[in-house]
Amino acid sequence: MFLASPTSLTVEKPNPSFAIREVFIGGAPRSGTTLLLALLDSHPELLVFPKETYLFDQSIKKAGTNDTGRLARYLLSQTEIAELNPQWSADMGSDGALGKTRLRNFNFAAFEKNFLWRSLQRPTGGPRHVLHSLFRAYLEMWPTAHESPRIYVEKTPGNDYFSEHLFTHFPEAKLIQIVRDPRAVYASRQQVLRQRRGRHTKAFRLVNEWNRSIWQRHRLRDRPEQFLSIRYEDLLANPRSVLGQVCRFIGISVEPLTLAPTKAGQTWPGNSSFGDCFSGISQVPLNRWKDDLSDDEVAWIEYHCQQGMEECGYQLLTDLSSPEANLRQWLRPLPWESWLGYIKARRASLCWKFFPKYMMRAH
Repeated sequence: MFLASPTSLTVEKPNPSFAIREVFIGGAPRSGTTLLLALLDSHPELLVFPKETYLFDQSIKKAGTNDTGRLARYLLSQTEIAELNPQWSADMGSDGALGKTRLRNFNFAAFEKNFLWRSLQRPTGGPRHVLHSLFRAYLEMWPTAHESPRIYVEKTPGNDYFSEHLFTHFPEAKLIQIVRDPRAVYASRQQVLRQRRGRHTKAFRLVNEWNRSIWQRHRLRDRPEQFLSIRYEDLLANPRSVLGQVCRFIGISVEPLTLAPTKAGQTWPGNSSFGDCFSGISQVPLNRWKDDLSDDEVAWIEYHCQQGMEECGYQLLTDLSSPEANLRQWLRPLPWESWLGYIKARRASLCWKFFPKYMMRAH
């Protein structure tokens, strides 16, 4: 049951058991990070924040780490947190209504005041203090059945790209990465771009985002207590088994979890870029890319992602042993690719060919 949030700022004594550990979820965009978050939402030991903060990708970069007030204000105004405001609408700067969460009776003004007040208690407290303040404010302004969560969970695609910054600011945190077949990721991302503009300039970016995520698997293998990588396909095929693995990694019990995805306690129908709504875990998205992608697109993806795909167990469909045939496919414009996008993608592809590690760095 959801209760109306208080209309005035309330201050409670700190709960020493709150947020003793942070869990972050990351992966390439459209890899299933939101589904994993929604499956963890019901666990009573977790406080799951329903919006993406882009803390490591954008917020720290643009607002800095020394001024907690500035960072807090940036999070409130320039990230998905603004969508908690009942007055927010899609024309205020977001990319549409893919699985957007609306919280009934959420007092955004009181939440904003509470969050800023807490953040300013330590003007130089850094990102960890700001994020703790965010979760404390959310918990107070949005009473749920989770009376005493001891771990909080934040999800932003790309958290894994910035793992170095993440573990610098949150040295005891745990990071869960979810990996999905890059062909399915490409098809989903391209669909979103087509809906927005009709064409796109992202052919290389879409494969490079996936490669950057896979690169983190290599970098973080020496942190088995803090880093876990799972496959989206395994989560859909064997959800109980994979969720059990996730819970053991986090250090929480498995039994309270259900297989009904929720966000902020509300039923979550998914955020399919193809407009589908689901009542639970569905395997429909697994092979849709086979009907949506051309042979040239499949070849483009497999050419750039071959090593990671083989490592993750994704079967290649393109014969990459013929340089001449590969070159002809590489040169052909891809469906929905603009001419500007064509030039940018081929140039970036050549840079990736000769400087792969530089291209996969998080800038």
